[in-house]
Amino acid sequence: MFMFLRAFGPRPVWAVFPLFVKARFFKLYSMKKFYSFLIFFFLLGAPFTVQGLETPAGFSQQLSAFVQNRPGMQESPAVARLALMRFFVVNNNVQHTQNTQDKQDDAQVRAMASYLVNMYVSAAAYGVDVPAKLSLDYLGVLDAFSRLLNPLDFSKAESFYNKHRTEIQQYLRVYFKQAGLPAYMPEVPSNEARERAFIRLLTQVPVRRTQFYPAYLFPTGHLLPTQVPQEAVDFVAQALKNAQQAGENKVITYEQVSISLEDLDFKFTHSHSNKQCTYRCINDECAYSSYMLGKEMCKAVQEHQAQYHSARVYQITAYAQPCGYVQPAKGDRFTLANGQTAPQWDYHTATLVALKSDGQYTLLVADPFLEGDTPVTLGQWIRRFAPDKTIFTVVPFVRSQTVEDAIKTPEKRQNKNVIINGKTYTPHPVR
Repeated sequence: MFMFLRAFGPRPVWAVFPLFVKARFFKLYSMKKFYSFLIFFFLLGAPFTVQGLETPAGFSQQLSAFVQNRPGMQESPAVARLALMRFFVVNNNVQHTQNTQDKQDDAQVRAMASYLVNMYVSAAAYGVDVPAKLSLDYLGVLDAFSRLLNPLDFSKAESFYNKHRTEIQQYLRVYFKQAGLPAYMPEVPSNEARERAFIRLLTQVPVRRTQFYPAYLFPTGHLLPTQVPQEAVDFVAQALKNAQQAGENKVITYEQVSISLEDLDFKFTHSHSNKQCTYRCINDECAYSSYMLGKEMCKAVQEHQAQYHSARVYQITAYAQPCGYVQPAKGDRFTLANGQTAPQWDYHTATLVALKSDGQYTLLVADPFLEGDTPVTLGQWIRRFAPDKTIFTVVPFVRSQTVEDAIKTPEKRQNKNVIINGKTYTPHPVR
């Protein structure tokens, strides 16, 4: 202090005050500039912050706007949404899958992620948050579950989601990006709540326990298209004709143990003499006939990739709900395409084809039993079944070595019987 006074000399307070005011002014000015720059950069970055972090309403609105603006979405959301959904690429090779536990665990995670992204897209297409049920209007959302070697227990689907939520959301990020959708944001709280609601729908899905295939309920609305291009109809009709010709000389065989009243004792043992060997022509059995058409459709699509790319081929099967025989929409029995009355069916299988041409999908069902040589729209086909008593499994077609081995070409015929590998097979009884 003494040195200060010596250098500057004694000064009154009013003489030193301007220096204090000047220093304070510069301090305040600097702080003002700092806060001004801070506000400027905050305002500049605000739009990016909203897009990047997303609010619950913002994410849903972005996704909905993106999906709703896709070509054909307003006219026919049931088919237009398929262009944004995950699906299995048509493949005409026999599939061989390694059934390791690690691969199966990951397959279930990927299947759940595929289901969720397909539900996000479908709900946005129909303008709903969460649908009341999974009907055929939501065709395709269950595809990944149908191909699992180790089926997922839907009654425990939410527990599975809780356990694997991180891995599922990682796949969701990838799948949203691959589809060109708005970026998936796992940190948005409403997304998790919505995903749980989607998963709870799975607990209401009927499952065919014999095949472990999840089923769709009968559609309640009129969302499925009723008109399709004639060119697509002709394309599927030609494949159906080729499949029928390929199946003319092929059969499937059954070998069942035949037990007589004398055999019903403790000494009865299975032997070759107890077996009843029967056969059915491929074209007389709907599931195998559909399989033959699936092979032919995959072949035809691969040969016409430029015309029909991103096609999908399914085996669609109608079952009675909750049990019993499949019921027609009118009467007690189905009337076949040839005018005859059909036997009672435990199930009925046909081939569903989704062809993509010029950016739009066409849904056609080829069913030689009910529709003859002409494919019909999916909406026309399902209206043949009792709406309150029918459920449908829709399984992506895949060639199976087991099925391939079951299809036989007889060496010769003896009246109504056929000879295969030296063994005589009689016609399989039909109800």
